[in-house]
Amino acid sequence: MVTQAEIARKIRVFMITRGHPYPGQRYRHGWIPVGPVSLAEAKTTAEVAAAATAEAKRLTGRDIPFEFHDDVEPQLAREYSEGVLQGLDRFPDAPLGAVRTADFGAERRDDEFTWAHAVGPGDGRTASGKYEIEFNRKGEASERANEILHMKQARGAYAYGDVKGLALHEFGHVMHEGYGTAGEASDTAWKWAEAKTLAAHPPAPTPPRRPWWRLGRAGTPEASTGPSHDDVRITLMRELSFYAVTNRHELAAEAFADVMVNGDQASDISRQIMGQLEARVRR
Repeated sequence: MVTQAEIARKIRVFMITRGHPYPGQRYRHGWIPVGPVSLAEAKTTAEVAAAATAEAKRLTGRDIPFEFHDDVEPQLAREYSEGVLQGLDRFPDAPLGAVRTADFGAERRDDEFTWAHAVGPGDGRTASGKYEIEFNRKGEASERANEILHMKQARGAYAYGDVKGLALHEFGHVMHEGYGTAGEASDTAWKWAEAKTLAAHPPAPTPPRRPWWRLGRAGTPEASTGPSHDDVRITLMRELSFYAVTNRHELAAEAFADVMVNGDQASDISRQIMGQLEARVRR
């Protein structure tokens, strides 16, 4: 027997997939209250996409379509969407044009498929003219994906340990690339790591120079004036993640995800970089 609740849910799905109501609006079909299906209510991948699209519209006032292949697990699509929507909730003016799953083909990093990437207007692959986030259609199921990401976080590979954090990492790319702040973030992080490394391992004091005829050589060599490049990289790995030292773009995205996922527990440098980004957005 079909319950009234199930009938109401099907009507909501029918209407939202045709672009009618958004959260906050209510329609009535006979005695059944009709409104959008939420992410929590969504049972199929199509419902998840429709609900996420509606919520993005509510947060930003813009049309940002979420498009997932039908063979993507609904829970995985939901977690992708929740991460992106968390980013839009904090940055509704983000230069994001669409979110989707895509076939990545043979694109690999080490021995695993790339999880996701952000593509920009200059890549010639975006129809919206803005940045778009693509998730690998062949990604792991939600439970396994979260297990893998949690393991990688525990080993220091990433600043986050779940699928929502992965989505926020890609959203961080959208923000830093869209606002042109990746270079500034990298410079800030490097100077911070240099100072932190130097404080932990100060150089030995420079001994006084002596005449060459007393030493049998030209003089006493100068002591090192700062930490080595490798030492600074190690500090960033410890304070943020291994992936953060890949390049300036990944460093900025990792710092963004660190703050969005870990809040007050995020690294000090991640919070500094987020502060710079927010100041740039407010200009």
